[in-house]
Amino acid sequence: KTEQAPMSLTASQLRQALDRQVDVDVDGLPLKLAIESTVAEQGILVRFEDTAFNDDIFTEPVTMHLKQIALRDVLSLLLVPRGGAYVENRGTLLVTSESSAAHMLETHFYRFTDVEDGLWIRQSQAVHRKIHLLYQQIDRFLAEMYGSDYPAQPGDPTSAQDLAISLRLEQPVQIDLVDRPLSETLYDLAKRCHINLWLDEQSLLDEGVSPDSPVSINVEEISLKAALRTMLSLFQLDSVVKDGVLIVTTSRMVEEMIVARIYDVRRIVPDDDYDELIDLITTVVSPDTWPDGTGPGPVQGIAGMLAMEQTQSVHAEIAQLLFDIQRIRTTPRIQRPAPMPSNRQRRAEARIQQSLSENVNLVLNDEPLFGVLKTLAKMHDIPLWLDKVTLFDEGISPNSPVSITASGVTLESCLQTILKPLDMVAIYDNEQLRITTRRVAEEECTIRVYDVVDLAEKIEPAPAAHRQHQGGGFRGQGFQGQGQFQVGPDDFQGGRYVRPVPVVDPPIDPAVQEQYRIADATQQIADTLRSDLAIETWDGTSGPGSIDAFQDVLVVRQTEAVHKKIVRRLQEMRRTLVDGP
Repeated sequence: KTEQAPMSLTASQLRQALDRQVDVDVDGLPLKLAIESTVAEQGILVRFEDTAFNDDIFTEPVTMHLKQIALRDVLSLLLVPRGGAYVENRGTLLVTSESSAAHMLETHFYRFTDVEDGLWIRQSQAVHRKIHLLYQQIDRFLAEMYGSDYPAQPGDPTSAQDLAISLRLEQPVQIDLVDRPLSETLYDLAKRCHINLWLDEQSLLDEGVSPDSPVSINVEEISLKAALRTMLSLFQLDSVVKDGVLIVTTSRMVEEMIVARIYDVRRIVPDDDYDELIDLITTVVSPDTWPDGTGPGPVQGIAGMLAMEQTQSVHAEIAQLLFDIQRIRTTPRIQRPAPMPSNRQRRAEARIQQSLSENVNLVLNDEPLFGVLKTLAKMHDIPLWLDKVTLFDEGISPNSPVSITASGVTLESCLQTILKPLDMVAIYDNEQLRITTRRVAEEECTIRVYDVVDLAEKIEPAPAAHRQHQGGGFRGQGFQGQGQFQVGPDDFQGGRYVRPVPVVDPPIDPAVQEQYRIADATQQIADTLRSDLAIETWDGTSGPGSIDAFQDVLVVRQTEAVHKKIVRRLQEMRRTLVDGP
């Protein structure tokens, strides 16, 4: 192959070269040589600021096998984990440290779509690239006149390659391995599913994890994403989709990858009143990771969208939360309460819950624990995740003897009988039934959205209620919120809210008034659940859980055990209030 001699390009030619899709096949080359050989094939002259790095950073060996990925993304993968960056400088490429690149500022002008005005922004090249991606997301959202079907699409992921990987990670897989090297397993899965994968071997070695560590795993009929999470959890590793590549690295490195993302919330907040939704997100989703704690940045609302910077794990929770709310809010009133959303994760959860309600007939006498659990899972076609790392850390033997006689009881009850003496539980997690310790289960919370409109319609808010609404978070034709107003006992007649809101002109219409009544009733349901169920587990008593009424749904962050109690209590309320005697 004839290579172009490196040369100084024009700024435009350099940008085109960096955007070009390339194949990278590097095996154990020093970092500096790997960068030089990769960019030289595109005719780019590269300079290294040696004083910006430790002496040995450019000699670190690099292994990378990727196909059809933008050259600039290759450079990011090679440099960012090592504290490096690249700067386009007068047609040549300068490789330097991240801190040095952050002080090399440029001024660019950004024009808004169909508007003459714009913004002059002076920032580093890395920040300008982020801003450019955000503008692309905004343009794609605005092309959907009435809002996107998925709040995190089409603005997220930000590239077609990322979207393709995300879709391929959803495909079901079967994996049955015994003591196979980790790196070999990962690259084989990536090849089978047509995914660009990069194993950050240097970061693994820094954490004491060998890329050749043996892997033993058996999973079937779960998504590749769930299978990878199960496998990587054995080594305290994680994965993330970024720059058209599935990156496998340490959990610490993943948590340092802050991503800017935009969410389309026009179907959730139709009148640009973002405060209630922002408060919900920052209260329920990883509350310690926002600016009041140790988080990377605030949430901003603009033109029917929310913009924020967060880790990809937090973004995944936000996307699922908004998807659940939007699915419920857009379900026709006659079909509510809405069924569980139909994405793969929720379908897997519904299928496992159904299997747990099946009857079991079982007679065991001193059978090994793990063998019994696997047999039950196979009988009821449930994907099982034995949390071996946690169980072994707690000193629980896989051969602990199990003796039980069960006839006509549910699988859920049978599992509780088997696991309780060992202080273990079975919970839904990661598209599987996870067997872990009670201590771990009580520390891990999941977010669920409960549609309670049918209950709220039957409940009259207590006359003594004294609630506050900010700026009108429940809107309709003829109403525009303009600040704060209060509802007190004098505003009810016969248990119904009757007082017109003084700041509204024209007066509030009956439909919006009914929305307020249902909102108060929804809050009353939330207060009842908080005061009646697992009191010590809520945030008001220093517990991990929270419950928030958002419009006419409940958003709850709680452990699996408390979620089950909430489901049962709502079923009891429906039998009493909705179905009748």
